[in-house]
Amino acid sequence: MSKDFVAALTGEQYGVSYPAVKDEQVRAQPFPLPPPEEQRRIAAKIDDLFAELDKGAASLRRAREQLRLYRQSVLKHAFEGKLTAHWRAANPNGRQSPETLLAQPNKGRKPRRKKQPENDGGARNLPEGWVEATVADIAGSIRYGYTASASKEPVGPRMLRITDIQDGRVNWKGVPYCKIENEKLDDFRLSPGNIVFARTGGTVGKSFIIRRVPEDAVFASYLIRISANRNMLPEYLYWFFQSGSYWEQIGLKKGGLQGNVNATALSALELPIAPLEEQCQIVAEIERVFSEADRLESAIDDGLAKVETLRQSILKSAFSGRLVPQNPADEPAAALLTRIRRAAPKPGKTGRKKPKRAKAHDPSL
Repeated sequence: MSKDFVAALTGEQYGVSYPAVKDEQVRAQPFPLPPPEEQRRIAAKIDDLFAELDKGAASLRRAREQLRLYRQSVLKHAFEGKLTAHWRAANPNGRQSPETLLAQPNKGRKPRRKKQPENDGGARNLPEGWVEATVADIAGSIRYGYTASASKEPVGPRMLRITDIQDGRVNWKGVPYCKIENEKLDDFRLSPGNIVFARTGGTVGKSFIIRRVPEDAVFASYLIRISANRNMLPEYLYWFFQSGSYWEQIGLKKGGLQGNVNATALSALELPIAPLEEQCQIVAEIERVFSEADRLESAIDDGLAKVETLRQSILKSAFSGRLVPQNPADEPAAALLTRIRRAAPKPGKTGRKKPKRAKAHDPSL
């Protein structure tokens, strides 16, 4: 549909909750009417050009899907140790003892899993120096958010909500405030390196890493916050929470996605833990590769936007008489318009014959 036509009607619409236009407003819009034969040529040309654009758009969408799969492949290799295999070979002394990785579990509690898994076909075949643990083993804390009413007035710290996280970003200037007792502030305060999860809603299970906090801020009740212990790089955890392994563990329960995520489920998640120095290498490699993938995806999005621009350019040319050549031998559009007007029902008439009234029945017959 031509954007010019839509734009003209948009200026005529009324209503706030459900904007609409009237039938007569649609009928009153001026419409360029070429001769019938030229209409056929225009329609055929548009179909041909749009078919080529559709092929190009489909190719771009396939490329974008391949990038998505590529990112997941990178994360899979990262947490299997394959992404940093060359680094380990070049740094044989850069490994830690598995015992030191979980030396500072959550609040002094002993880790539930602290072992190198056996190569029995079912367990992960982890590199030497790695261990498999649960989130509870390596988290400094796992906490639900604070329940309070949001306020536009600066009555206390900022209160981060699920809806404040859009496309992996937070506009802190738009985050509301809340009242909170001073003695509770430390329990719910956000710090760089914290990871927050959406407990429910359309983004359930998605996570966001806090990289900066411009001022005092807490997190709302529909979020869960995880902080890592000192032997864990927060970015390493964050990237695990983007991996297929994470989504498989929280999402596939009896064939369907869970309606919410809770602290118990997050605590029980299993993940491979690399030595701290190797975690840094893994994060650097993931971010390098993903930065390049983001650049390619941006180019794909630009290409798709250009496809839509070309569609509108084709339509504009079509309805301004510049898409196909005119033929002086074509029947004029005025003749077509005259026939249309003659065939149209007169005002107040439907064009249908009234049904004949049935004759009254004569009881004497």
